[in-house]
Amino acid sequence: MEQLLKACELGDITAGSGRVVEVQGKHIALFNIGGTFHAIDNACPHRGGQLGKGTLDGTAVTCPLHRWQFDVTSGLCTSRPGAKVKAYSVNIQGNAVMLALAPQDVAPSVGAKGRRFLVRFGVMGYLSWFVAREPGDYGRRQRVVVRTSRGLEAGEIMTPAGQFAPEAGDDDPASELLRSMTPEDEFQERALRQGEQKAFEDCRRLLAERNMPVELLDVEQLLDGEKILFYFLGDPPAEMADLTEELAKTYETRIEFRQFMERAEVGCGPGCGTDEAPGCGDEGGCSSCGDSGGCAVKDILSKRKSDHAHAQVSGRNS
Repeated sequence: MEQLLKACELGDITAGSGRVVEVQGKHIALFNIGGTFHAIDNACPHRGGQLGKGTLDGTAVTCPLHRWQFDVTSGLCTSRPGAKVKAYSVNIQGNAVMLALAPQDVAPSVGAKGRRFLVRFGVMGYLSWFVAREPGDYGRRQRVVVRTSRGLEAGEIMTPAGQFAPEAGDDDPASELLRSMTPEDEFQERALRQGEQKAFEDCRRLLAERNMPVELLDVEQLLDGEKILFYFLGDPPAEMADLTEELAKTYETRIEFRQFMERAEVGCGPGCGTDEAPGCGDEGGCSSCGDSGGCAVKDILSKRKSDHAHAQVSGRNS
């Protein structure tokens, strides 16, 4: 049975535009077409691009990743016959925009029945529980695509079979495990890794041009290509706002700067780099990581310091 759930206020979305709204863990693309609201699934069925962030022309929205087009009034794909996304009924109650959603439309909570997997993702090695909404099983170390609060990301299964977290509350939200990594996902990821190196070099050049005493450690671009994260030691200064604007224009994406120092100091927890650590490796803790030096976070830091020292030595010898 469908229930009406509030998505946003009437004034939140201007006519001729759209946005992504989250309703009980479900991401939905909501559009205002001449004062009439239309809602469809946010994830493009091709590569998971966010339709709510696409370009709107009349009633057609173009996916920001690979240009698939959808009619926002019906969910039908106008550029790929046979493809479609689900459309939802919209009701207006006073100043509230309400969506009619069935129980199966809403992302399950951690406490709800569903196969949950612990997934590691991101350059910082974040760990979180994800709900698999589609049929199929996932094995330990299998690479998957997940949707986090940051966007679409590649991750790695850390639990064997799907299981529940005993400490989770019934109302705790869980992000979505979308699918196994496909050859297309892996190709996209390789292309993004190449772009990260260029973004790292561009950012370091801009820092040098502005004489900013900031240590850039790493760059991470999410799998959907819509966000680039730059990691620094300490807190980025206020002057970084201009740098953010210039990088955003260059890469036509959202730029975020993250503080790295605290995580770099503690690694994955007490005893990082030892058998007793919670690890980012196998059952043997940090000692079983691919890098015997310990946590992936500390590995990044040590490599950057090594590169910096090498550059200084090379500069003196030139």
